[in-house]
Amino acid sequence: MVPPPLTLMDELVEEILLRLPSDDPASLVRAALVCTRWCHFVSDTGFRRRFRMFHRTPPMLGIFNHIYRTKVSTFVRGGEARTSQRVVPNA
Repeated sequence: MVPPPLTLMDELVEEILLRLPSDDPASLVRAALVCTRWCHFVSDTGFRRRFRMFHRTPPMLGIFNHIYRTKVSTFVRGGEARTSQRVVPNA
């Protein structure tokens, strides 16, 4: 007889999910797609409250970079803003 697969305790799974990076909201979505149990964890209002309290500051998803000369606005994602060129205001 084959033993049932090991399952993690609910508290342990919640602690792991709490530590997912807050600057990548898609990580919670991907975690919710693992199984229905994890989806229930992530969609629970208490979990979302603890997630916000654990990470304290809301994630910066990005910035709008507006170039006045060309009158074009572009959205720069948060991860790209750290590695992209520095924005210098016009004098």
